[in-house]
Amino acid sequence: MTTEPPPRVALGIDVGGTEIKAGLVNDHGQVLHLVRYATPAGASADGVIAEMGRAAHEARAGLADDLQVEGVGITTPAFSLGPEWVQLLSSNIPAFEGIPLRQALTEVFGPSLVWEYDTHAALLAEMRFGPAGAYERVLYVGLGTGVSCGVAVSGELVGHWHGTCGNVGHVIVDPVRGRPCTCGGRGCLESVLGGWALRDAALEIAASGESRQLAEVYDERGDLGAADLAVAAEAGDPAASEVWKRAGQALGVALASWVHIYLPDAVFVGGGVSGAGELLLGPARETMSALASPTCLERVQTVERGVMGRDAGVIGVASSVFHRASDAGTEALP
Repeated sequence: MTTEPPPRVALGIDVGGTEIKAGLVNDHGQVLHLVRYATPAGASADGVIAEMGRAAHEARAGLADDLQVEGVGITTPAFSLGPEWVQLLSSNIPAFEGIPLRQALTEVFGPSLVWEYDTHAALLAEMRFGPAGAYERVLYVGLGTGVSCGVAVSGELVGHWHGTCGNVGHVIVDPVRGRPCTCGGRGCLESVLGGWALRDAALEIAASGESRQLAEVYDERGDLGAADLAVAAEAGDPAASEVWKRAGQALGVALASWVHIYLPDAVFVGGGVSGAGELLLGPARETMSALASPTCLERVQTVERGVMGRDAGVIGVASSVFHRASDAGTEALP
């Protein structure tokens, strides 16, 4: 009788503008144990890395005695320059801008280390463990604190600019009334649909009296976010619904351009903001269909939420540890 080998386990760490997630993930894409820490506002790069280390230590506490961690995968919302992983355009974690992360991370997490662009990590999770792997050309849109995209063709990531498909999450969708964006531009998709932009919109309509429900939530908690905006809209709040309609239309404008450029067979939308579901995707599909070339639209079979949820980045970057280990024979960490 043969005995099944124990599952392989890696630690995935997803560093976002508002949250650090660290999770133990097996080679089937299952999250065994996950912890969430707030990304420390105003901290130095060393301070953020220290918080990552604390999250990783707590996550590893959930490891079964008979298992070993093969390595650590880390995602950040910035582009990486060169073998030292110099962070570029890290507007949502400004402490990382220009910082060569490889040495600093190796000192904390050891040498069995993999780095991925956060949107690529999420796209890899959707392809390796979700329905995205069934399509030849895939566009993944990550909606969190910021907005970014990843593209895969025949299972391979498109990486013509610092290993990515470019800074396309900052495509201009409102050149006339566009708000300033964290990237330094104006009228970007992120300035409408980023988590920080939706928070600002929620606070504005609560303060103006346009949304009684959001005003009451703010009075209770002292803050608002995209999730509160979605709850209010689902409850029929007209002001909150209008915010999501505008956000969805902005996403549809961007999708029309991306469809022309990348000719995807499928579009998957993930990240925390995608939790709004059809409040966002309904007007996005409608606007995309109204604007894009019919020839390009014919190729798009689906525009839907990713199935890996908020933990896609953790899952995807942990799976990259397995792939790197299989290729290079990486030893397990103690």
